[in-house]
Amino acid sequence: MMSGHFSSLAYAYGLPTASGQLKQSPSDFIVTEQLSFEPSGDGEHLFVLIKKIGLNTLDVCEQLAKHFHVHPRNITYAGLKDKNAITTQWFCFPFPIKLTADFNGFESESITVVNAIRNTKKLKRGAIKANKFEITLRNLSGELSNIEERIQLIKEHGVPNYFGAQRFGHNENNLVNVRKLFSGKIKCNRNKKSIYLSAARSFLFNEVLSQRIKNNTWNQFIDGDVAVLNNSRSFFVLDDVNAEIMQRLEQGDVHPSAPLWGKGEGISVGEANKQEMLIMATHSEYSNGLVQQGLQQDRRATRLFVNDLSYQFNDNNLILSFSLLSGSYATSVLREIINEVNFG
Repeated sequence: MMSGHFSSLAYAYGLPTASGQLKQSPSDFIVTEQLSFEPSGDGEHLFVLIKKIGLNTLDVCEQLAKHFHVHPRNITYAGLKDKNAITTQWFCFPFPIKLTADFNGFESESITVVNAIRNTKKLKRGAIKANKFEITLRNLSGELSNIEERIQLIKEHGVPNYFGAQRFGHNENNLVNVRKLFSGKIKCNRNKKSIYLSAARSFLFNEVLSQRIKNNTWNQFIDGDVAVLNNSRSFFVLDDVNAEIMQRLEQGDVHPSAPLWGKGEGISVGEANKQEMLIMATHSEYSNGLVQQGLQQDRRATRLFVNDLSYQFNDNNLILSFSLLSGSYATSVLREIINEVNFG
């Protein structure tokens, strides 16, 4: 079953009436990463595009480090990818220009080198234009016509931009650990601390978004709202919800937003701020802890458009193909299509 927090969140189109199963095998969840730039072909940084099966991103980092005799922390990647899947993603590490990369003995049933190319600068986290997904949902049951109706709604209106269940860890352990961190019961390294703090921020964002869905405002502006530019981290407070801003909203140029909580005064004002502060007060253990940790407030769009969405039924299975901007979650799309019984 889906974890408690994620499964409790409101649905934009009501609870789906069709069910299915995800990740019965790695081939049921295929992800291909698209960088936000093209490697130059020159330079002291080697970019390696790897197709991996049944391994997580850090597993591949370890094998690259061992094969090329580099320190694991010198190997960078744009984003983490699932283990129980077939994923294709870029890795990068410094490699002297005078040397030729030898992958002999590196590849296996789990790892295939798709491409290797040099670049003048290293690969940074988040340097992803989009992720392309091909997902198979098996053993469908219930009202299958409801699936097609929902896909059409998603094409037209998008989905709530929830942080996915994987953000919170197995059995939501990241939320358990961040509470221990806030109370001083545990200490952890910088990487784990970042994961735990992100889980707390994601929880609060999801709770605000869920309430806006209940209020029918997740894809509409309200008084005091903060507009986020499409495919951007830029945002601005709305002085007035006028015809021009409504047209930009309709065209997908801007989106409503919810807070990524941290220190400082609330960015929203008016009714939007009132609603957000109520959620922060309800979950003060998380909101106060984030402030004490010194994180700066930010914003994230509440609406997510799903690009190039297509589907086909194959026997009792549904095959979905779509792409999402970096930082978005496929499970947040899937939960609006089927009442999934096992999110893997």
